[in-house]
Amino acid sequence: MKNALKLGGALALAGIIMTLITLNIWGFETMLNWKFLVISILIYFVITVFLGRYFLRPKDYVGLSYGEALKYIFLAFLLSSLVSQVFSIVMYSDNEDMEAAFVEYSHESQISAKRTGMKFGGASESAIEIEVDKMKDQIESGEISLPQYPYTWAQLPMNILVGGVIGLLIALLAAIFVKQPG
Repeated sequence: MKNALKLGGALALAGIIMTLITLNIWGFETMLNWKFLVISILIYFVITVFLGRYFLRPKDYVGLSYGEALKYIFLAFLLSSLVSQVFSIVMYSDNEDMEAAFVEYSHESQISAKRTGMKFGGASESAIEIEVDKMKDQIESGEISLPQYPYTWAQLPMNILVGGVIGLLIALLAAIFVKQPG
């Protein structure tokens, strides 16, 4: 259990460092980009496997099963999620630039989803543009609400739940590579 806590602390530290590097080099807009999020999850997965092998497979212990690895990695992700979310709230709760980037990202995501859905539905380009313009007007007037800004204390329980679900998915895969063969 002690090693799972060490792993969770190391994963939280890795996540915080990745976030700070991203913000200082590329900015808020990059951090919210879905492509960057996918790449970040892949990097985080590799870090999880590496640190999981280091912390959960000490030399004096043999026989780490898939189930044990899964349990410890999942617990580590819960701890990491809690620490990372608290850090993010402290850093970004009053950050107007981050909030503006989040609002812009939300607008673009909704419009992109509308375009994609209509294209799959077989709508013409002119019909899509008319609906997109209508949607932009509805967003500006407040008829279409945006998701809540995630870096608030009120959002902490939901963010931890989402982090736990994502952590479980990553743990299911990472445990395959962390368990000891035998």
